[in-house]
Amino acid sequence: MTVWVRLAKVKRTSTGASGRPQSWNRIDWNHATDEVARLQRRIAKATQVGRWNKVKSLQRLLTRSYSGNVQPSNE
Repeated sequence: MTVWVRLAKVKRTSTGASGRPQSWNRIDWNHATDEVARLQRRIAKATQVGRWNKVKSLQRLLTRSYSGNVQPSNE
């Protein structure tokens, strides 16, 4: 059996995080804002020191984090 056939037989499951709110109204905006600000401070500090690998990893973390991707609605 080839690798491709074995991969095709793997059962696919959902990878979504179960802890995410189902509604915009349930998002803790203060927490999300604090998390984004904290990561931005860490990025700025690493930039000042010249730790470019750390800057890159923190930017990646920020852009892929849940808090970094939610945007408040204009209600």
